[in-house]
Parts: sequence; structure tokens; C-alpha cells
Amino acid sequence: MADELTLDIVAPSDRVFQGRASAVRATGVEGSFAVLRGHAPVTAAFQRLFEPFEIGGKRFKNRL
Repeated sequence: MADELTLDIVAPSDRVFQGRASAVRATGVEGSFAVLRGHAPVTAAFQRLFEPFEIGGKRFKNRL
């Protein structure tokens, strides 16, 4: 859809998530952040191994 962004979440061992999303909210090592469509590309480190993240209002358990 035109109002979505392309999202790739990767770990050293595998790809955690790849797909389209309307928004992303997560906790990085420098604090919580959100990314919306049109945002510049972002590279961020997650704070915790099993910190949940949210994509388009749906919560996921991180499996890093």
C-alpha cells in the first residue's frame, strides 16, 4: 500500500522480520523510537534480547 514502509529487522544470525508496515515502535539502546512512512532509513540496536516491538499497531516478540 502507498501508506506503508518497507521494514527489515535483522540479527547477526538471521532475519527477524521482513515486510510492509504502516508504523514501527521499538526500544533501542538510546531509548524508544518510532518510524513512519517517509522517514529516512534507520539502523538501530535493540536494547534487550526479548524486547517486544510494534508494527502497524500489532505487537511482536523479538526472537533475537
